[in-house]
Amino acid sequence: MALPFEWAIRSGDMDAACEWLTVYANHSARPPFYQICRHFTTLRAHIALKDYAAAAGFGTRLLRLATDYNRPLDQIETGLLLAIALWQNGENRKSVKQLEQAISIAKPFGFRQLFINEGREILPLLWELDKTSAGSADFLAFAESLSDDICKKYNLKRDEGQVPKLSVQQRAMLSYLSKGLTYSEIASAVGLTRETVKAHIKILYKKLGVHDAADALAKARMFGLLEK
Repeated sequence: MALPFEWAIRSGDMDAACEWLTVYANHSARPPFYQICRHFTTLRAHIALKDYAAAAGFGTRLLRLATDYNRPLDQIETGLLLAIALWQNGENRKSVKQLEQAISIAKPFGFRQLFINEGREILPLLWELDKTSAGSADFLAFAESLSDDICKKYNLKRDEGQVPKLSVQQRAMLSYLSKGLTYSEIASAVGLTRETVKAHIKILYKKLGVHDAADALAKARMFGLLEK
């Protein structure tokens, strides 16, 4: 039951996220261990719907559960999702610390795939960790290799200098796109013609190296270009 919903949520299906939280999610204060796979879907649904405070609260409870049962892979996955929720909620320091903890669990086992799977979301956290962590040389090398793997998978440049510089107008277009507005609706909101809005968005896509709104938003979140 949970897996099809998780796939749908990963692909951006907000209706699936709403349905899961309304019909299937267990919202108890201490989630039962036997439903742990379902709980990951619940956590992803909160993040997909941008309810980051709820995601952080539920993620904290889920991480405690995975830790109590000594489940390293579950601790890593929960830790990554919790780190994403905290980052998006503007709690950057807590977010990076949570990512650091997940890497510390993964490194002795050489676990990498969970990080790569969440790559677009955690890449800015990895960059921040690289600047602020006081970890050992081995720890930082492992974290850097994760960043390199993610960049390779998604054909991205690791250098932070490659973050595109957007004008105020382009950032505004990005914000409206994140709310699901059409060209006509954006034009009405900003007092421009539809063709002018379309031209601004075309330049925005070119700067981000994408061809549609979904990819533009994914890349903007990765680079931290959308407001928290």
